[in-house]
Order: sequence, then structure tokens, then C-alpha cells
Amino acid sequence: MTATPTTTDPRRARDLLTRNLTHVVKLPSDAVEPLLCALVAGGHALVEGIPGIGKTLLAKALAACIDGEFRRVQFTNDLMPSDVIGASVWQQDSGTFRFVPGPLFANLVLADEINRTSPRTLSCLLEAMESGKVPVDGRTEPLGRPFMVLATRNPVEFHGTFPVPEAALDRFLVRVELGYPAPELELELYVDGAAERRLDEVQPVMDPTQLLELQRRCAEVQVTAPVAEYALRVVQSTRDHSQLQLGASPRAALAWLGAAKARALLDGRDHVLPDDLKALAVATLAACGSDTAGNDEDATSDVAADVGADDAGTPDAADAAEEDTQDARDAVDTSRASDVAAEDATADTGDAASDATVDTEDAAPAERTSDFFGDHACLKQGLIRHRLWLPRLPVVTIDLDMTD
Repeated sequence: MTATPTTTDPRRARDLLTRNLTHVVKLPSDAVEPLLCALVAGGHALVEGIPGIGKTLLAKALAACIDGEFRRVQFTNDLMPSDVIGASVWQQDSGTFRFVPGPLFANLVLADEINRTSPRTLSCLLEAMESGKVPVDGRTEPLGRPFMVLATRNPVEFHGTFPVPEAALDRFLVRVELGYPAPELELELYVDGAAERRLDEVQPVMDPTQLLELQRRCAEVQVTAPVAEYALRVVQSTRDHSQLQLGASPRAALAWLGAAKARALLDGRDHVLPDDLKALAVATLAACGSDTAGNDEDATSDVAADVGADDAGTPDAADAAEEDTQDARDAVDTSRASDVAAEDATADTGDAASDATVDTEDAAPAERTSDFFGDHACLKQGLIRHRLWLPRLPVVTIDLDMTD
């Protein structure tokens, strides 16, 4: 791979970052985009997947793309906070203590298997992720800038692990689930040769200073009132839905909007569109939602059975859950019948509502509802996996012209 000059053009940076990452690790585009949004938004990412699919290689490639310092921490049950932060060491020649920084003092830190460490050490990592600094001997030491934690968690081998609390998951801007690569991508992996050689071929897309400039520009991306209300209605619906264990918090909504800002910037825009929110709904809301991965082996099948036989995977699973979920299906059928009536009423009244920017007539008896994700089946499946399926939410009419 030939040398590529660094750039601060958002769209070119997105294309070059995607090319570099997919060259080293054969990833689908829907897994790359949330990671790039977290990087540009100044957030942190949680990557889940079985061993051997390239999570560590992905972190190294991302660090190489920004020409930043990379450090890896293998979390174990005997890891101490000083092993992560660093410690003051006695200097015999000077007769003083000198602070030796730990692996957290890097631009990109790979926190490998965070569910294998004790709550005490995990809290140390969370504080660093939240504030960008750590306490050392009664004073505060700032971490590197930019600073990003890419944590991993394996969905297998849970012996000796600790539950990751909701507060920890809420610190991650995005949550990406990696599986086996598609056959054509896996074939490219075998043909291209050694992974370390591909990693050595990666050229920096930008330096840390240029990344900080992109992060500054990301913070300036505009979120108009209609888009903000759109996000508000979605997160409020997650708090009341019967199929959700834990609704999205205000911090989750802010993270969602922050990631959407990054996506808008990488697309060359200075304003957020609803499409940005939809594209990142799974990655961000699942990161700030219920902790089911690894702690409930039947979570996926249970939720799939709740939403009908088509999502249950096998006829036997659907039949077994039929009695328990009949009431839920009846409720959904009733809701769908209301949808048809609402759509008929809307057709009779013409296009009078099309001029409204956001429909606020919540008390109307024939309020129109619809599947929030429409044809985005992959989003629904992603939220099912994380028990964050939002099957029916009010339709929000939004003026997509956000330039004013």
C-alpha cells in the first residue's frame, strides 16, 4: 500500500479509514461506521465477539490510522488499578518518588476482556474514560489527547468473569458485535496473507492533532429542534415499552446525538438528519441498554419468541413460546388494526398534516403509528439481540431540510 498524505477533510478521512481497517480486518461496513463515529465524536467503543476474529488487530489498525500511541491491557481478576494507571517508583539516586505512567497514558487503549477484572479496577478505567484524567498521589494527571478506549468482551467462557454493570456499559458511546466474516471476506483474508504484514502496510490517515480538529468540528455540528424532538420521542418510548428491560437514559440520548453528529460530519454535512440517528440506533442505544450478552444464554430466543414465529428461528421454538406470548401477539394485532384505521383516516383527510414539522397531537384518537425502522430489518434484529427492540413507535414527520 502506497503512502497516503494525512487529511482533515471529513469525507476523505472516512473513506481512507474505512479502506485501511477493511484491508487489515475483513469487516462489514456496518461494523466500521460506528467505530469511526466513536473516534470522531471522542467517545469509547465496546467490541463483542468470539476469540480469533480480529478485535486486537482492529484496535492496532485504528491506532495506526491516526498515528497514535497504542497500548493493550489484558484484564484479569488479579489486575490492580496501579497496573492500569501507573505507580510512583522510588528513585534511589535522587531520593524521590517518580511517577511511571501506566498503559492508560496512550491515545488508543485496548482494554481486553473487561469483564474479567474486579470492580475496583474497572471503576478506575471508567473514571479515566469519563474524565480523561486519573488521580495519582493526591493530584490529577491528564491522559493523552486524543484518548479512546476500545474494550472487548467475549460472549463465551464466562467462568471467572464479573458482571459488567449498566453504569459501565453507559460509558461506551457505541457497542459493536462482530461475528464470523462473510465467506467472500474470509476468502480474501486467506489470500491476502499474514495479518501483521497487512497491518504494517497501513499508512496514517491523520495525526493526533488533526483528529482533535475533527473532534472540535464534530462538536459544532448542528442538531435542530425537530431532530432533537425525534430523538426524545424514541428514547421516551424505550422507557415505557414492555419488551425492554431498561430504557435509554438522557446520557444515552446525548451519546446517540453525539454519534449522529460524527456521522453527519463524516458525510460532509454540518447538520444532523434523522437518517444519522437511524443508522446508529443499534450501536449506541444497545451500548447504553441492558447487559444481556453473556449473562443470559436464552436472551435472544426469548425476545425473538415474544415478537412472533418469524423471528423465533425454528418452528419448535415458536410453538413452545406460543402460550406465553399469545397476549403479546393479540396486543400487537390490535395495534396493527389501529394503524390501518389511522392510515385510512389520514388518507381521507388528505395531506393537511404534511406541512407540520413534528406531529404533536398525541391525544388524537386515531394517531398513526408504524414500525419505527420500516424496512431496516437489520436494525430490528440488532435491537432484538440486545433486548432493545422498538417494534412500534409514533411516526414523526420531520423536515429533512436542516440547512436553515
